[in-house]
Amino acid sequence: MSEAAWPTALSPRESQEHSKSLNETQKACRTILVQHLLTLLSPAVRLEPGLLRAVRGVLPAGRFDPGLEARVWQDAAISSQHSVAATMDPDQRKEYRKYFAGQPKELRG
Repeated sequence: MSEAAWPTALSPRESQEHSKSLNETQKACRTILVQHLLTLLSPAVRLEPGLLRAVRGVLPAGRFDPGLEARVWQDAAISSQHSVAATMDPDQRKEYRKYFAGQPKELRG
């Protein structure tokens, strides 16, 4: 039985395609995490930075990506981005609260 040889290097084109695919996957994962954070934050009227950081820390995938906080702050669901506390758009908040109801009890507090 012969063993397949691992390629020693990707061609420039293959490397570029691999990077593009990886970047798209990472972007999709971040989008999902932002939506999950907005879901978990939806019961709050005011989104203070400390609350956002605490909720991000609850999600295993969010613990090591503080950039998610900026992505939440800049999301279209946020209608007011004040530095002290942000506010979600009321209609968006209502939609995210529907998803919140389906979250595991441990995450709903």
